Amino acid sequence: MFPSGSILKQDATKSDYLILPLAAGVLAHFVLALEDRKLDDPKLAARWRDLQDDARAILQSSSEAREAQWDEDDTLYLKVRDVALMGWTAVQLWMPIMYVSWKFPDNSDGSVRQQASIIKWLSANRSAPLVDYTLVAVLGVFRVTTENDEWPLLSQAARKIRVEVADRLRRDRLATWPQIVRTVSAGWVDGGSARFTMDLANAAHETMDPFLKLADKVMAESARMDELRAQLAAAEQRSAEKEASPSVPQAEHDAMREEYEARHQSLHTQMSALRAERDALAQRDGRRQSHIDALTEKLAAARDRIRELEIEMAASQVQHSERRPETTKDMEDEPANVTVPADALNGRRVLLYTGEESGDARDALKLALLEYGASDVTCYWTDKDRGPDTIRQDAIIVIDVRHMSHSTYDAVVSVAEKSGAWYCITRRAAAGIGRTVAARWLARAAQRTVGS
Repeated sequence: MFPSGSILKQDATKSDYLILPLAAGVLAHFVLALEDRKLDDPKLAARWRDLQDDARAILQSSSEAREAQWDEDDTLYLKVRDVALMGWTAVQLWMPIMYVSWKFPDNSDGSVRQQASIIKWLSANRSAPLVDYTLVAVLGVFRVTTENDEWPLLSQAARKIRVEVADRLRRDRLATWPQIVRTVSAGWVDGGSARFTMDLANAAHETMDPFLKLADKVMAESARMDELRAQLAAAEQRSAEKEASPSVPQAEHDAMREEYEARHQSLHTQMSALRAERDALAQRDGRRQSHIDALTEKLAAARDRIRELEIEMAASQVQHSERRPETTKDMEDEPANVTVPADALNGRRVLLYTGEESGDARDALKLALLEYGASDVTCYWTDKDRGPDTIRQDAIIVIDVRHMSHSTYDAVVSVAEKSGAWYCITRRAAAGIGRTVAARWLARAAQRTVGS
């Protein structure tokens, strides 16, 4: 599932999502570091520039001075999500296979044993610098997931790693996404990148040295074979020139030939093994590149769809603002010249729609309306229930928009207008909602009387 910005903002502290800002704080630097690199795929290069813009945006907006912006702007959570999930391509460029195998050596193909060693490291090193801890967590996700995991960071295979990472963040009292991004990014700049570079150098040294030594040995054997071949050819030429017994005894001649053939066969076997290993690495890299291409296309499609939905939502909001000129009137304060008696609602049935989460607060809103003569007040908590599809025309509809989304508001108003019922939009709490609704109802009745 591709989580939206509102879901990520609402569930920002869940264990499954805390790994996103942590990984994005490091992957943003990975992505920006590839800015001058020429990518083979033109489409990937074009999308990469958008991803780099997102990386810069989250690094800048995570500063302490701009942290309040995260409470109002859902798109910042979307940018963190995109950098963490789409930036995964950078992990495969920055963490080659030889480094992954060197960091967590395990000859088995089972992800359970691989994950156990990673979880053990994360649990035992909770006091390690956060950026080093993050690199191991990202490396661990890369190690335990496969090409079939569409979003490795959110995959089921990486669940235990996400839980361990969330526990570390809570212990460090890193409770918000901008805090997490800011802390791990600062760690990368302040020594984390240098330690990671040294780690890569050590991996290359320890991984490539045996291979280079074997190559040197093969080259030495090859040079020796060339020397033996030259000696044998010279001996045969001298024998042919003298047309007599060769200067080298036949037994020694045969021994030299057998030694040459044995060494040649050994060299051939070693070269075949090296070619097979090279071909296997090339095939594995090819499969991974194909998977990267497929994921890049899916991510681009998902991002295009999100942008389409955002455009549609913006258009809907514009239409909504132009649709009802009387909405502003319903949001005004209660008429100053209206005396509000206790039975102003005169036995009317009231339908109250509110996004108020507290049950006690909703009961207080109902009681405030009953105090002004309403015969019955039915309260709908719009996060759970938006009420019936049709409403009686003589009902009074009260819409408390303090904690209500635009889409919920549109749905409730649409039902009210379709039913022909009068509705009142308010931001009043329990202390003032009853008097406000009653005053507007009386003012409306007075206007209709004058008009008739």
